[in-house]
Amino acid sequence: MEIDKRYGGGESFAGNVLRRAILALSLIVALPGLAFPVHLEGSLDIGTGGGYDDNLNHALSNNQKEGAAFVTSWITLSASKDIFKKGRYSLSAGYAGTYYASFTDLTVNGFTMRGGILYPVTKSVLINGGVLWEARTYGDSDRDATVYGLSIGIKKQVHDKLGLRMGYQYTNHAAEESVFSYDANRFSVNGETSVTKTSYLTLGYALEFSESIFYQLATAPTPSGAHGRRPSTTFGANQVVLKTDSVAHVFSVDWDQDIYNGIYWLLGYVYSYVQRDPKDYRDNFVSGRVGYRF
Repeated sequence: MEIDKRYGGGESFAGNVLRRAILALSLIVALPGLAFPVHLEGSLDIGTGGGYDDNLNHALSNNQKEGAAFVTSWITLSASKDIFKKGRYSLSAGYAGTYYASFTDLTVNGFTMRGGILYPVTKSVLINGGVLWEARTYGDSDRDATVYGLSIGIKKQVHDKLGLRMGYQYTNHAAEESVFSYDANRFSVNGETSVTKTSYLTLGYALEFSESIFYQLATAPTPSGAHGRRPSTTFGANQVVLKTDSVAHVFSVDWDQDIYNGIYWLLGYVYSYVQRDPKDYRDNFVSGRVGYRF
């Protein structure tokens, strides 16, 4: 049976629907700017940081975990404009990279384009929609991928200092090697509060239905729920990487602190509990970043 690598070998129904949705929303985003040629408001966001992930190989037990520190950097150029009297649309393009000194296969460089629309339904309720296109290159070329995304959401300002946000995001990650490809459906809810005039705290939960990869010795039996298999040396010799359906419960805490004249720092912690065959796994991710918006 031929393996579908999502390049030239046929495309899934969901992928076709996503691309049509992206095209439609992209036209909605772009046409107001063409029809009403006024100056856009622009901004630039640049920064760097780092962190630690304690289970990069999605190991089944603590003594098998492979964790590592990473360094990250980004630059994003954005432009936005008011439309339909109350709404606002935005376009952005940028680069983000993450470097793993210990596991260079996982080092990634991403070049991203986004389009979005924000519209207030009432004084306290906002709806939004967005599309994403990204090209990613890794230290292991089989992981190189084109990513498409589509998101919708709603935000309710329940108090001057408290907002609730709910959203849905579909992602199609089409890698060169099929074992690294996946579709993801993510449902999320977040609470955002203003602690002080310059400090913001966000608590979040997401439920994601997707596929998860994991690594094991090549001599170990293949679990019944696995689909996709490829030799791998990312975490050691004589291993294979496999893929299986998964359900992820993701809990997050983020602190956003304005410092001075556009300088800010971000602290984040993410705990993931992922259910899958053959066995569930857990992951802890911490990060700290410093940026400049102007």
